[in-house]
Amino acid sequence: MGAAVSETRSWLARVLPPAERAAALRLSCWSLTKLCNCTSNRVLGPFAPALGRLVGQSTQLITQLVGYNKVVFTLTALTAPAITARVGIERLMCSALGVMGVAMLLVGLVPQGALFGMFIAASLLQGLKGVFDAALQSLVGESVPVDRRGTYTGLVELAWGGSSLIGMPIAGVLLAVSPKSMFISLGIVQLIPAVGLRFLAPLPPVSALLEKIAIDAVPKPPLLSWMDVLSEPHVRQIAFGIMIVVAFVDSSCICFGVWLQEGRGLSTASVAAATVALGVADFGGELLATAVIDRLGIACCVRTSLAVCSVAAAVLAVVGDFPGTSGLAAGMVCHFFLFIAAEVSIVSLLADSATVLPQAGGRVEALTIAGIGCGHIIGAFVSLPLYLATNGVVAYACFASSGAVTVVAASWMAERRAATLLAARESRNELAAAPAEN
Repeated sequence: MGAAVSETRSWLARVLPPAERAAALRLSCWSLTKLCNCTSNRVLGPFAPALGRLVGQSTQLITQLVGYNKVVFTLTALTAPAITARVGIERLMCSALGVMGVAMLLVGLVPQGALFGMFIAASLLQGLKGVFDAALQSLVGESVPVDRRGTYTGLVELAWGGSSLIGMPIAGVLLAVSPKSMFISLGIVQLIPAVGLRFLAPLPPVSALLEKIAIDAVPKPPLLSWMDVLSEPHVRQIAFGIMIVVAFVDSSCICFGVWLQEGRGLSTASVAAATVALGVADFGGELLATAVIDRLGIACCVRTSLAVCSVAAAVLAVVGDFPGTSGLAAGMVCHFFLFIAAEVSIVSLLADSATVLPQAGGRVEALTIAGIGCGHIIGAFVSLPLYLATNGVVAYACFASSGAVTVVAASWMAERRAATLLAARESRNELAAAPAEN
């Protein structure tokens, strides 16, 4: 018995070193909080018809709010570095959560006459998720060792798949039972962590926890400016790559429902059941990314996952119109692998943003989150017209081509990253050796 306990403790120490446990617990709490926040942001999409009836407006207007929400998301993400420098990362996250939670709570409490105006305000204020996400990525970068950031980025991003599997079904039930209860619930689950986590002591930086990592023990140079960050090709490649992948995923999400209903003639209930498979794919992709990024490396994960995305989209463009259940089954399998691979690439690129240019003060993470927002905007406004105009074939061919182009860019990015890390390592070694010589 004692040997088994000792072996278990030894395994736990390898998987989760003692120095990381405080950060792991805190980031797990933030991941659960992000699950609630993702659910609050995503209800506009699948529940647009029901929400339109609730506020007395058309479904088209509700879907347009999704695009405007992503514009706010993109713009606010770019403000995160300047604000975190003044108020701190976790205080900014709590403040953004508090504003979003109060807005959703008021939608459920205001009288019917003021409901539509409050609903528009709350929909736009949910775009503060851009600040929240950018600050959360900065927190990962500051509190987790370089060689473990892929794992912890995957842990945080499990919230997205969790919102598909847990948050959205619960929100749908609440909306069906009592529409305003959904808004009240979404407000409360954001306000509780906004208040509770605000009073916790901030996490110490990784350099204070892990003295064995020389790269973190060396004093960092002064913070880089926005122009310095934008002049780095690797940073631009991360932002552009994640924008393409997110546009690809959002386009596929939107086209998925149209493909099932218009192309395959399935009912709304059948489409809702089919989306559970995509939720499983999202969650599975994030689990896979958490497990493999730090083992295989970021560049390998990006190239491999984007290659799978391109192949899945190309095959889908061919088999999607096959008649009968064979075409439906083949299309579902293609979508499943497409979403798994896309999630791996997104998590990999987010982890990459937390490792490159540590002296940028969160600007790389903010730029990456802004790239995600731009991808959402492209997916919201471009995908459906392209799909409907070409019956899906040209749309998915474009998706596959964009994925192939991104694979090439990722390969070059990997080579560039290797050269950048080598130069950075040599520079830090020189800085570390200088005091010893003196």
